[in-house]
Amino acid sequence: MSYTVGNGAILEVSFLGRSYEQRTISLFHYRYETGSGPVDGPTLINTVNPLINSAAANKLLSDYMAPLAEGFTMEQIVYQWIFPTRYARVVKSPMVTAGSVVDSQVPPNTALAITKKGDAAGRRNVGTLHMPGVPLGGLNGGEWAVATLDSFGNLLTRLHEAVNIEFGINLIPVLLHRAAPADSPEITNANSNITVRTMHRRTVGLGE
Repeated sequence: MSYTVGNGAILEVSFLGRSYEQRTISLFHYRYETGSGPVDGPTLINTVNPLINSAAANKLLSDYMAPLAEGFTMEQIVYQWIFPTRYARVVKSPMVTAGSVVDSQVPPNTALAITKKGDAAGRRNVGTLHMPGVPLGGLNGGEWAVATLDSFGNLLTRLHEAVNIEFGINLIPVLLHRAAPADSPEITNANSNITVRTMHRRTVGLGE
């Protein structure tokens, strides 16, 4: 299948993992910014994949997996252009398949919440990433230990960092505005939340 995407197109990147027997999904959205004309969409995904899906330092996947317990597994990385036209999903094998921390995981419906923010005020400028597979030793009652929060520092940077494809051509991280994707605000900051969160849909047997 061949199609083109141009300036302002939005790419959805899904990290599909597994915590114990429960599937986890983390979504990331990027706006394609270029001063050139349209390019082949599948080819661009193949170009972008190693810039995100990599075991190298300072890449989104490696910094996502590094703070997680060794029992957490990443199963697929999925790319899909969703605006202005929704195209077919492109599935890639992850270059990092397991967490790095030697420890048990917290239960699959327990998460460390990361808040993603734009510059403006309002709910459309705030989003949350619920991190699965956090090491059990990071629990401190109903809060996360300071050392655990610190271990997510590199990921916080990746969440608001542009993915440079080549000079003047970038993927800009955004908070998807589903009703008006063209108005999706750029993510300019991110921070970890100290309180432990629970996610009902990640309870084993109750859906993804």
